[in-house]
Amino acid sequence: MLSRELSQTDFTQTSHGQSLSELQSERLLKYISEFAMILNPDGIILNFNEQSKCQFHPEVGASISRYLKSEHLGWLKACMLGENRDTANLQFFNGSCIKECKGECIPLTGGEAYLFILSDIHKVQDEIIYANVFARAIHGLLITDNQGILSNQI
Repeated sequence: MLSRELSQTDFTQTSHGQSLSELQSERLLKYISEFAMILNPDGIILNFNEQSKCQFHPEVGASISRYLKSEHLGWLKACMLGENRDTANLQFFNGSCIKECKGECIPLTGGEAYLFILSDIHKVQDEIIYANVFARAIHGLLITDNQGILSNQI
């Protein structure tokens, strides 16, 4: 079930003033709702504020940590930052490390951590998931880039 904030978010306008078609907006909302259910099927995972920036539901931090460690989300990689993508640490806003590794922990806000997590999703079972588009959407950064990411992937 989607939160009221999610269902009422206007996905027809990007943060750069570009307009999305009705079909693009509909598909974008579909991907967002699917991700919310995948990551936290027992409840609401996202809230959107007036700037359409992603905010964690107050109880979501622990839920994400739990689901990240569960077998059915073993494909969900935590965070890839820096030159050596295998030595990055990811911290949620509550300070708990998701990925143990060498190197320094990089403190991120809840929304930023979520962005990095989603940016590394490529497949869920056999279905291609367009995580980069989704990640931009929850941060109000949806744009059509030179590769036509929006028109090609939504």
